[in-house]
Amino acid sequence: MNILKGALLVGHLKNHFQLFFLLFFLCFLSACAGFGEALSASLAMNYPDSIPPPLSQDVGIVYFYGINEFANDSFIYDGTKRVGVIGPKVYTYIVANPGNHTYTVKLNTMDSIMLNIEPGKTYFLRYSVEDGMWEPQPNLELVQNDVGHAKISTLKYVILKN
Repeated sequence: MNILKGALLVGHLKNHFQLFFLLFFLCFLSACAGFGEALSASLAMNYPDSIPPPLSQDVGIVYFYGINEFANDSFIYDGTKRVGVIGPKVYTYIVANPGNHTYTVKLNTMDSIMLNIEPGKTYFLRYSVEDGMWEPQPNLELVQNDVGHAKISTLKYVILKN
């Protein structure tokens, strides 16, 4: 009788171990998925000489710059369209038609900001990564033009490879 109880206990513990292992593996895969996005973004970066944006009064210019030294690289989306790449100590810009735009950066989680682009205006979005409870949290924040302009003068220009 004791052997039967022992066998049932071992079987019960084995099932708990399998469940624990499965959950651990799924958590690992979800972390890797975010790492894959960041790695893809890193590989998509190109560092040309800085090119000043067009001076057309018909469009707006949106600058993105990264401030965290250890932030993961991320693609920039305008709605669902991939339009750029950002990471630590780099900047990029996007020429945007007037109207509402939702810009998003993604790791395992994402952050979005909606801007109403006006013709001839310039906008600066600061990209950072904050500590989250379980994983890093991307953050996009609209900053004043003088603050953003001063910061990008110290950073390297980056574009998305074609």
